[in-house]
Amino acid sequence: MQTEHAAPEAGAGAANAKDWDWNSAYWRALGAPWGGAHCSAEDVAAFLHSFMHPAGKALREETARLMIRNHTEGRGARRGIGFALGGCSERSFGHSGSTGMLAWAEPESDTICVILTSLPSSVSGPLVLRPVSDLVAGK
Repeated sequence: MQTEHAAPEAGAGAANAKDWDWNSAYWRALGAPWGGAHCSAEDVAAFLHSFMHPAGKALREETARLMIRNHTEGRGARRGIGFALGGCSERSFGHSGSTGMLAWAEPESDTICVILTSLPSSVSGPLVLRPVSDLVAGK
């Protein structure tokens, strides 16, 4: 993962970055989806597909449906369990992160978009994530 203030060995200049950035031993060993879990774009797409077409393989069908339903009615941003809701349509759902990734699914058109970069989202967002996502969404 490239960070804005990476350690010198990564091409930047923050000498203590190896102790705190996304590449630190802490984040790599944590195993959380946002700080240590690694998979391919195809894996993420298959995961999203299991919510659009629940078959009880990754999660029980009822659980999958519950996760992409709005649980924040009247509180501003629409959120499921682990997913932001809306975007392409009322039924679309997805996730993005500060580590340069974007993944969303749109059930009405059966479209999935997964973009994984190693750039911080402050860089990859305007250069890659949003333009490619908009292109896939037909915007």
